[in-house]
Amino acid sequence: MIDLFAGTGGLILPCKEVSTIKESYQHRARAKGKNLFFRKGDYEKSATEQKKRVNYDLNGNMVVDKNKEIKSIEYNHLNLPSKVTKNDDQYIKYIYDATGIKLAQEVYDASDVLQKRTDYIGEFIYENDALAIIQHEEGRLVPDPVSGNMTYEYAIRDHLGNTRLMFTSVPKTINFTLNYESDASNADDEALFKNVNKAAIKDFNSTTGDTNYDKSQILYSSLNSQVGSILAIPVGKGDQITATVNAKYFTAPANTGVGAGSIAASLITAFTSGATGVTEGGTSTINSNFGAGSVIGGAGFPYADVNAPKAFLNMMFLPEDESINFVNGSTFAYDQIADGSTEAIIDGISQNAFDVLTIEDFEATQNGYILVYVSNEGSLTDVYFDDMSVTVNESKIIQEASYYPFGLAFNNGYKRSTSKENKFLYNGKELQDDLELGLYDYEARYFDPAIARFINIDPAADNYQSWTPYHYVMNNPILFVDPTGMFTELFNENGKKIGEDKNGNDGNVSIITDKKESKRIAKDYKNGGVATADDVNGGFKTTKSVLTEAVNVLQRTEDNGGTHEESSLVMNDGSTVQGEQGAEGKIVKQGGFNFLEASTSVPDLPEGTTVADVASMIHSHLTKVIEKDGQAFQQDATKPSVGRGDQITFNTYSNNVIVGRLGPVKMVKQQDGSYKPKGAPLGAAFYKGSNLKPKLTLKKGSMQNIIK
Repeated sequence: MIDLFAGTGGLILPCKEVSTIKESYQHRARAKGKNLFFRKGDYEKSATEQKKRVNYDLNGNMVVDKNKEIKSIEYNHLNLPSKVTKNDDQYIKYIYDATGIKLAQEVYDASDVLQKRTDYIGEFIYENDALAIIQHEEGRLVPDPVSGNMTYEYAIRDHLGNTRLMFTSVPKTINFTLNYESDASNADDEALFKNVNKAAIKDFNSTTGDTNYDKSQILYSSLNSQVGSILAIPVGKGDQITATVNAKYFTAPANTGVGAGSIAASLITAFTSGATGVTEGGTSTINSNFGAGSVIGGAGFPYADVNAPKAFLNMMFLPEDESINFVNGSTFAYDQIADGSTEAIIDGISQNAFDVLTIEDFEATQNGYILVYVSNEGSLTDVYFDDMSVTVNESKIIQEASYYPFGLAFNNGYKRSTSKENKFLYNGKELQDDLELGLYDYEARYFDPAIARFINIDPAADNYQSWTPYHYVMNNPILFVDPTGMFTELFNENGKKIGEDKNGNDGNVSIITDKKESKRIAKDYKNGGVATADDVNGGFKTTKSVLTEAVNVLQRTEDNGGTHEESSLVMNDGSTVQGEQGAEGKIVKQGGFNFLEASTSVPDLPEGTTVADVASMIHSHLTKVIEKDGQAFQQDATKPSVGRGDQITFNTYSNNVIVGRLGPVKMVKQQDGSYKPKGAPLGAAFYKGSNLKPKLTLKKGSMQNIIK
């Protein structure tokens, strides 16, 4: 048994081993306010303008969408996108198997250089040839970036299958450190901090490990040097942050009586990295609380010691989309340097101890950002800071999402920057957000949640003639979902339609043989109900392509007089390969008994395919009743040949259909007292694997009813 993850409790990530995790923190902090699910403002044109911004091909597939800056969409024979090209010539290629199941997608830049490849192998998802996700019923497993072990993450979904919350079984602990020494052998996270100004005075250095270490942060008591090292961290609700820094000041007075000013501007510049128009809630919170001075010293934020320098370790919470008023200890916390934490003589030797400023277990009240910084806000002297440390104890929640009824996300959602993003969201479908497409992959079609419609025509459009062929679940997303963009029809053994599921028309059928269940499903369907997955799985599942070719093979046999076997292969993509007509059947004697014998010519597989690409092998048994020496001979589709012939094809193909007579020949007494042979009814017997007993038999008329 393989242990997919070792240990319990929080995972502590040391500085050197998590550079990619910390880079993701930095990236998230610089991408504030971005809607992870869809770009705002894409559909702000009038209805008249919209008509000029989209275009469709003759099959009804969208091929141009200027709203999303899509220059062209190319489709394959199944009307599935094969290539999407943006206006800047970046593009995505999609690769499918013959049935339309997506195998891979590739993202290229404008110079045709591959940027990312994603492969889909059942529950396993690979990115750039590395295992990225293993999907399971309750969520997924993802590799831990440090240990490489697989970590369990779980999804909470609503009644429509929408993923509302993802949480991890192993929350992380992230440590950020700053020692100011710029020593590769004692690496820190200086690159993630802003306003890092150093002074080389050994008396104010607290970093150990090298006798040459002599650097620390100095904040002069001057108007433009009051905010020091700043770290901006994206956080989720429930995250707890602890910060410490060593501090000491020089006793000699300097610039006495300097007021606090420009603090807000310094914080905003560091928070937004100099960019404008991002995270309006955070910037307005800073401006409204600081004004032209400082928070500390105002109402509700007293000094710990009025005689001590006004030097602090500070921590504040900033929401993404709203402005708040700071509350001491809840959304703003600080620790003031103690009076007497001084260095009186500058002689290259640190004489006195540092004051360790500490803020412990500061908890984020909602999703947003934490700013940690040091400040000297009008002190009588210069203050030095060294060995700053910030620890984030993440909560178990790694992603949240809220949706409008048709799947467009609002409130931007929340995704933890240190965790692998879950893209299986609305209805559990994968969001195609590479190159900001903003489409959901529903397997048979692609859905645009911004306009609540598919970009392809509904294959079942004939069944919903009063609706646009691009509609989604008849405009009732609260009650219905569309798992594949297609649906399965249910029939009884007579070929009468008794129901359908809610997935759209894809040519799949399920034949219900249990009469009681058949009546129940038909009653529900009559009352407007839809079949459940259990209803569909309770029947024999096949496709209209297989049934159509079964009727065709049977008709070809009848057309040749019923004396030659015919055959076809139905491929997974619905195409057919017709075999050559077999030799004429004949009566042979074996072991003293006469038998009616015939041979089948199995079609060759198309070039580049294997038996795995075959949906069903179909061949016929002779349908003509042959009389000889007072005996009547007739082949039976429900009785495969043993030892050769049929048994060989059964061992080769997983699904087999034999068409012909469904049962033995019967001798019917005539009015004159004589007997004449009567063949059994025509139809098809369906087999699974090497089992020689049919799973289902259908008369010819029933099949014709289903496919008509």
